[in-house]
Amino acid sequence: MDGVKESMMIIQNKQLELYLTYDKKFADIHHLNLMGGYSYLDNTYEGFSSTRSGFDSDAFGYNNLGAGTDHRQGDVGSYKGESKLISFFGRVNYSLMDRYMLTATLRNDGSSRFGQHHKWGVFPSLSLAWRISEEPFMASTREWLDNLKLRAGFGVTGNQNGIGEYKSLSSSAAGSATTMGLREHGRTPTHRFKTLTLTSNGSQQHSGTLVLISLYTID
Repeated sequence: MDGVKESMMIIQNKQLELYLTYDKKFADIHHLNLMGGYSYLDNTYEGFSSTRSGFDSDAFGYNNLGAGTDHRQGDVGSYKGESKLISFFGRVNYSLMDRYMLTATLRNDGSSRFGQHHKWGVFPSLSLAWRISEEPFMASTREWLDNLKLRAGFGVTGNQNGIGEYKSLSSSAAGSATTMGLREHGRTPTHRFKTLTLTSNGSQQHSGTLVLISLYTID
């Protein structure tokens, strides 16, 4: 029998989302909507693999790997990883006469993937909008124009993709099955959120939407 291999992987995700909202209309022209929340995400994965060859019989398959006589380095391996992402966020929406609108958001995100002094990042955004179609001077166009809005905004978002769970920590690995050799990857505490700055402006007419977006990378 050439050889058999057995492997297993377990993935577990835990997620919690909590938020509160407040909505109020007053004086017939003001509309205020507030939202605040908390988010928790825990991702854990673990697994192992085992390979063995040199069996006298193929009757056992992978149910008796110890019966194989060919022992090689790397026949047995295991791993485990865990990462957490915690966020506090808030949003304010304000509208005056359903014509002039303001939206402001703020996020404070923390990731276990980053270095000791760079685990948290703050990401604000601000958007202003003007519904031109609701202005009195646009009354003559309402038979054929449903909605015309001008919007401009600025925002910053975070990105933790491409960074492993323990890249900011020192690590060690076994060098061989008989003698233990250690290799040091080094501490890299400068891993931090990669941020993108987004600005946009757009208009909507009938059922069409035009949005212009520019992205800028901030180190």
